Amino acid sequence: MIKFTKRYTEADNQQAQYDEKSPDEKAANKDDVIKLIEKWIEDSGLEKIVSKPFKINLSELNELVIERDIKQNKSKVADTGVEVRGIERDIWKNAFGEDDASEQPMSDIRDNTKHYLWVTFRADGMVVTVGKTNMSNRDLLKYEDLYSSGTGDTRIILQQLLSPEDKKVLDDLSIRKLRYTQSALVMGLTVNLNDTPPDKPYEVQGGNDKETRTKIKTEIQLKTEKNKLLGAFAIALEHQLGEYLIGEGINILNRYSH
Repeated sequence: MIKFTKRYTEADNQQAQYDEKSPDEKAANKDDVIKLIEKWIEDSGLEKIVSKPFKINLSELNELVIERDIKQNKSKVADTGVEVRGIERDIWKNAFGEDDASEQPMSDIRDNTKHYLWVTFRADGMVVTVGKTNMSNRDLLKYEDLYSSGTGDTRIILQQLLSPEDKKVLDDLSIRKLRYTQSALVMGLTVNLNDTPPDKPYEVQGGNDKETRTKIKTEIQLKTEKNKLLGAFAIALEHQLGEYLIGEGINILNRYSH
């Protein structure tokens, strides 16, 4: 709980800082993040192994999940699956350069060796999270409403305790939560398992040194002989990217997500 109290406090701090930005600054924030990520990739020498940011609109998927999970519209189950698969194919094509995404079986696309970074945004342009996943885990496209929290016992007890008025409040909160993240940027790690990695580590830019205010570079060695090592490389890049954006004045609501 102490850990999350710190994260809640920092989220409040990040929100307060973002609130101080002008409407023009907020309107430009997403484009600013795209430019910064492109600069981070170039300055860190990652151009050959990290794709340029690819935009994903999550708003339609949000609404389908609300219809399916909150309003219990069973006809939206299939529609939600179609939307998710469409986004997965877009990521496969644009983040990993696979031109035959429309013909590729989903079993091939959901490849756990295809790792990618993501940055999510609210409707007002603020960054919510910097994260990483792979095409099999699909964390970016997983949804959880307030009813889905906790164990099975918790859910059953909650349903017993909720009055109609309580349920209306919880439904409203769930809908607002599911709509909270509206879009994302995805950057694919375009390295295959067992590719020959460079001899030298990448010098990846991160946050600012507190005394000199210069960028801190961290050496990260790419290893490809095991998927676990590819995943560890992606995690290291995720951390550096998040710290880099913070150092450039970009507010991240979930500051310690990376």
